[in-house]
Amino acid sequence: MEEAYGYTQMRINYIKDHAKTIYEQTVQLENTWHNRKNFSTDDETINKYFENQRKQIEENIKYLNSYLEPKD
Repeated sequence: MEEAYGYTQMRINYIKDHAKTIYEQTVQLENTWHNRKNFSTDDETINKYFENQRKQIEENIKYLNSYLEPKD
């Protein structure tokens, strides 16, 4: 596989995929926040959802950062 400047096409694809996933999770988080008053559930359940989304976004950011660092 061709490599230049510490990146391969596969590595760039991973970066794009993780960035897209982070974006999609953020949109879901925003939509939930905007519609929070329309849900027929308690605040604790919604808080758990936000906490879970935050953790998933943080995990994807870690993966993204690991691929952003060029290989030697």
